Amino acid sequence: MRLRPYRRGDGGYIVKWVDNQRIHALWCANQIGYPMTEEAFEAGREAGIATWGNSCFTATNQAGTPVGYFQMSVHEEDNTAFMGYVIVDSNCRGMGYGREMVELAKQYAFGLAKVDKLRLAAFDCNIQAVGCYRKCGFEVIGYEREVFPFGEEMWGRYTLETKELPLV
Repeated sequence: MRLRPYRRGDGGYIVKWVDNQRIHALWCANQIGYPMTEEAFEAGREAGIATWGNSCFTATNQAGTPVGYFQMSVHEEDNTAFMGYVIVDSNCRGMGYGREMVELAKQYAFGLAKVDKLRLAAFDCNIQAVGCYRKCGFEVIGYEREVFPFGEEMWGRYTLETKELPLV
């Protein structure tokens, strides 16, 4: 797997990975409308850059095909990075791609951006993602109950953090 800066056109892949309303809500907390178009994705991505200073990354397989995506912002006041909009190609989930992508993100955050901590948030019902983050050294540092309505459900949200440098 290779991590590279997001390129216009990668959004076409991401839109296909968000293939149902639940995945959409888990991924972006409905910050982008559903069903999502590539144009709407680009507008949401640009808003994150403008508001938070996000950097956008695409993970590719050996053939150079996008298989994952995330955004990261560095908060200089407390030397912490925040990772969000994390997604893996729906055809690649459960195969270790997410874990590999998160480990590469950690290398970027700690090795290049030189932050002290890396944080992210995940809904409590997203058990697969929370498990992936914990395997990558993240620990739960906060929990908010019933913060996001989805249909008849109310989802809670974990805040997770790692200070762990990745193994190289």
